[in-house]
Amino acid sequence: MQRNLVQQTFVREHINDDVRDLALKAARYPDVDMADALVQIKGYQAIKQKVPAWYACESLQFPPTLSLEQSSSEA
Repeated sequence: MQRNLVQQTFVREHINDDVRDLALKAARYPDVDMADALVQIKGYQAIKQKVPAWYACESLQFPPTLSLEQSSSEA
């Protein structure tokens, strides 16, 4: 599924924010699919340490959190 520009921009602008806090503020962002955005933000936060080479890539589409937790680190 291709994310739109609004969604991508939101994810990048909030990449370091607490996803729980963002979830509580979801009503403030009616143009954003908040469920997907939170998964993407959490994904970027997870790979920042595990796979730093992927962190700069803006076109990644992350799976549910469980899959990321089971992934290995970059060699």
